Amino acid sequence: SASSSIYSNVTIKINDGSLTISRKPLDVITATIEEGEIIYNGEEQEPSYILTDSDGNVLSPSEYEIIFDNNVNAGEADVIIKPTKNSQYNFKEFVEHFTITPKEIELKWSETTAFEYDGSEKNVTVDASGIIAGDKCTIKATDMTGVNAGDHTATITLDGTDKNNYKLPSNSMLDWTISKAPLCTIEVKGKSATKIYTGAEQGVTGYTYNPYDATITITKSPAQEEIFAKGTAVGSYPTNMTEDMFTATSSNYETIKFAIKN
Repeated sequence: SASSSIYSNVTIKINDGSLTISRKPLDVITATIEEGEIIYNGEEQEPSYILTDSDGNVLSPSEYEIIFDNNVNAGEADVIIKPTKNSQYNFKEFVEHFTITPKEIELKWSETTAFEYDGSEKNVTVDASGIIAGDKCTIKATDMTGVNAGDHTATITLDGTDKNNYKLPSNSMLDWTISKAPLCTIEVKGKSATKIYTGAEQGVTGYTYNPYDATITITKSPAQEEIFAKGTAVGSYPTNMTEDMFTATSSNYETIKFAIKN
């Protein structure tokens, strides 16, 4: 209120003042991811971030917005961070990245890895687990079967459009072996004949093998006419065939012997 000896009425006009608080500008923002290793799980990954300014002050999560992109498959995911509409701070939108690590599958091999040659097929097997249902990822196995003696290395690889979301464990390869059989005996029979006594020398020539493993190679053997049995008087006469007339080799046997049946 006011009074005056000159004026009969004094009016006071009020002009209100104001206080404006603007957003605090932040030039440097540090974004720190809270989680450790992020492993592929088939779903969107949205790890938590802590934002701090250049003075080390932690911003409240209500002050910023996080938008995730490319955050399902293994690899580098994108994170867009910007202030919210009602944020008390002003900073430029910026992009961060985090890595989604491929998921390691599990492999369980069959226990038997040592076999002995017997002409039949031998094999090792493997069971895989840890692939998420619906993902297009399978395992491919090589050198899992064998027949002949030798060393093998079974190897697992990944296949399918989602294979990059997975990785193999350290046991993705398995050494296994088929050892040589210790002994194979091949029976050789001299040919036989029954004849009537004539007073002159008579004989029979030749020999035959009993069936034997097809992987065996006969490396030395006499000609058919070189094996014979001869005689004049009534009686039985053996052939002249002996074991040392024959040799053989095979990568599937340690030793090959010949059994002579005269």
